Amino acid sequence: MPSLVEQHFVREVLAKQGDRLLYYQGNAIREKTNAHSGNLFAQRKIDVSSGDEFSGKLAFTHKIYERFLDMKAVQRGRRTIRQNRKIHNRFIEYTLANIEYKLLYGFTDEVAQRIKAQFNEQNPQ
Repeated sequence: MPSLVEQHFVREVLAKQGDRLLYYQGNAIREKTNAHSGNLFAQRKIDVSSGDEFSGKLAFTHKIYERFLDMKAVQRGRRTIRQNRKIHNRFIEYTLANIEYKLLYGFTDEVAQRIKAQFNEQNPQ
């Protein structure tokens, strides 16, 4: 059974990676789209929850058409031009790879000591 330290580590990794996803994807959306209404920004959010085991859940909520902006093509005469905005899949895949790496190799003794120190500061005896 995992300890509270391990559960806190999983939740911390998911929250940090979710925040990074929102930040970097938001920058790309600003640069590569002509957003007028702000719906792409307003509808994006991250929810992190942790289970009772060494597991957690990162839920990313966004407008569905965000995914299709990556694939959007424009017909110009006989040519089809892909606009290559890269505002969805690239960031999701990068975030998943980072989460995997951090969970596999990021839980070191130093990290465990830091989290234990945080618990001791919050609950002095």
